[in-house]
Amino acid sequence: MAGSGKSFLALLYCLQFVHDPNFRGVFIRQSSTQLTQAGGLWQEAQSLYGKFGGVSKQHPHLVITFPSGAQIQFKVCSADRDVKNFDGGQYSFVCFDEAQWHSQKQVSYLESRIRSRAKGPHRLVCTCNPHKDSFLLKFVEWYLDPDTGIPIAEKSGTERYYAQVSGEYVFGDTAEAIIEKYPTAKPQTYCFISATIYDNPVIIKSNPEYLERLENLTRVEKERLLLGSWYAREVNSCYFRREWCTVVDYAPVDNQIVVRAWDLASTLPTESNRDPDYTAGVRISRDKYGVYYIEDVYRFRKLTDGVIKGIIDTARADGIDRCQVVIPKDSGAGGAIANAFFIRTLAEAGIAAKSAKISGHVGKIQRFLPFAALAESGAVRVVKAPWNDEFFNELEGFNGGRSGHDDMVDATADAFNSIAKSIQIPTFVLPNYSKQSISSKLSTN
Repeated sequence: MAGSGKSFLALLYCLQFVHDPNFRGVFIRQSSTQLTQAGGLWQEAQSLYGKFGGVSKQHPHLVITFPSGAQIQFKVCSADRDVKNFDGGQYSFVCFDEAQWHSQKQVSYLESRIRSRAKGPHRLVCTCNPHKDSFLLKFVEWYLDPDTGIPIAEKSGTERYYAQVSGEYVFGDTAEAIIEKYPTAKPQTYCFISATIYDNPVIIKSNPEYLERLENLTRVEKERLLLGSWYAREVNSCYFRREWCTVVDYAPVDNQIVVRAWDLASTLPTESNRDPDYTAGVRISRDKYGVYYIEDVYRFRKLTDGVIKGIIDTARADGIDRCQVVIPKDSGAGGAIANAFFIRTLAEAGIAAKSAKISGHVGKIQRFLPFAALAESGAVRVVKAPWNDEFFNELEGFNGGRSGHDDMVDATADAFNSIAKSIQIPTFVLPNYSKQSISSKLSTN
């Protein structure tokens, strides 16, 4: 968090290895301006390491060399494509400073560069401020208060385990717990250490006005930078808020209108694309009072054959006669061909699917806004299930841009719109006023 001294502590950490001629460290930021600006990492490093014999050189690269031959570099990685600049690199220490602005691909790739002849432990360190949309949230969530997102002091520094399985991070309290679920996994240890400006009395004493500025930030920025909340988000920064929805144990079994809409993808994680889109299916029903229920969310990553099988199996589990299957139809000839292929393939498997009703070139936001408005009115219920957090996180993170996943967003919008546009006004017959009413007969008897 701001003012905690996290970057300076990372610089201090390296001092214990500067007598090892094979030590190679690297600090990484998004831009050279961030590295070299007044009071930035480069100036702090020059001041600190110069006291221990470190000699700095700025051309062709920012590097500090110690009398032993140990070196610490300061480099830029502004986008995923920049990882190629680290090809062939061998480091004993890698630090992403302000890692919340870097991607999972960048951090994972530099992790693979940690290999050297240095004697000390080889480590990757990420300093960061809280950011709800960062992949780092996966690593720190266990350490946080589930309601506020503020770190729990008693958990800080607790060692846990993680591993990558098919490009996804999995976590556990022990290595054995991970291996039991994923036999091929190779767990590694990590820990999250939380700190705020209140843990740094030096800066409070030397710069009391800095603390005052933090305490007078806007509500969200104060929760993030002063208190360390990973869940803080501007109210108007998204179109959806989880507080609008009531979480229930189950949906009414007599809901007559049930739809599962799909958002399709057919890509597996690869070395060049570790976080591709998901195929996501969202099942929504509507009761007789006009309340909508998010009954189930299922998402997965498979190739086309696996996607088709997943949709078929899910349709049969939902009940072919109970739940309508909806397939998206993207604009253009390619979208029409793909839609026709899925509709025909499902029909041959005995599943009657229909196309999502999208008018013209309606954008993602316009498709999602009707559902968001309904949720804000209090007419949406969500069935309690393990997928709830991922579902809420994605919908809250959706801002109409291209960053992050929106698979569940699109599927939710299509399912809701399919139900809303299929609702018909019930037919009724006017009474025949040419005949004597029953009530008049009763009054004469």
